[in-house]
Amino acid sequence: MVFLGLIISAIVCYLLGSINTSIILSRILGNDIRKEGSGNAGATNMLRSHGVKMGVLILILDVIKGVLSVSFCLLISHIMLILIHVPSYIPIAKDALSFRNQDLFWIYSYRYIGAICVVLGHDFPIFFGFRGGKGVATSLGVILVLDVRIALIALVITIIIMAISRYVSLGSVLSPIIYTILVGLYSGLISPLPFNYMWLVFSLVMCLLIIVKHRRNIERLLNHTESKLGMKGSKANG
Repeated sequence: MVFLGLIISAIVCYLLGSINTSIILSRILGNDIRKEGSGNAGATNMLRSHGVKMGVLILILDVIKGVLSVSFCLLISHIMLILIHVPSYIPIAKDALSFRNQDLFWIYSYRYIGAICVVLGHDFPIFFGFRGGKGVATSLGVILVLDVRIALIALVITIIIMAISRYVSLGSVLSPIIYTILVGLYSGLISPLPFNYMWLVFSLVMCLLIIVKHRRNIERLLNHTESKLGMKGSKANG
């Protein structure tokens, strides 16, 4: 039953992630965002191509998508705990990261599997030929649910990097790296609970996905040809 619930959660999160609002809204406006600007189906390209309001709207919707996905998985994991009557039940509100048996291991893996699947859905949406965005905003929504404190610290550092460098892509690439470092430090040095390897593995996977999706931006950053914030151009990060 637990494994079936995990599969259902993964599928639901992937399908939710595949609902790419930038593609949908740009088509309503008369074009496909993937044929404009940088060609990326994300908030930054919408901002450059359709203005600040559309960019902010897509950013908010993508963050909400990540929040809803992980929240759904947390709800399902609670239901699974009740259904299988786990004697060592620990409320998720206390963020129990030490697994007392195999059932709890599977149940608490829901949040991380769901988190990865919603980002995969955003990056490779089944509804739009597997050509989606880069997953930064959706990942932000995910990590806000997993631990809002670490997410906000990583967000503030990322905003500072973007403000100083004026490179959206630089902040986008460094943000998952910063988050992964913070997760490792928190789990290893601050948290009173045993080291959460699953959380760290999720962070590394998320980091890898974002870096891979930004590989062309990284090349342009190294070549000093990447567009800065406030500039328009086909090479801009989206």
